Amino acid sequence: MNKVYQMMNRICHDGGCVAINEMKRDTHEWTTPLNALNELLEHEQYISCQVNTFLILCRNVNMSFHSFISGLYADRIYVSTVFMELLRILAKENERRLPYF
Repeated sequence: MNKVYQMMNRICHDGGCVAINEMKRDTHEWTTPLNALNELLEHEQYISCQVNTFLILCRNVNMSFHSFISGLYADRIYVSTVFMELLRILAKENERRLPYF
């Protein structure tokens, strides 16, 4: 949320206007944790695509703003990357606990 706040401040400072619309999600579709995780990963892919498109637009329109936005998203961490790393760690831990035959 910090990145959104910083972008809003910069846009308003430059004389722009910011509108935030509500995003509704139907949690009844999340009948299992796996369904919720799949929805989360799908949303992450969508947001990643939006950020990349936004960076291209900024580069083509205003290099100063592009530098600012690039700095905000230079070290972004993806939820899917975190989950994959957790799964890798858990698999290694489980491997250590299995008896050797």
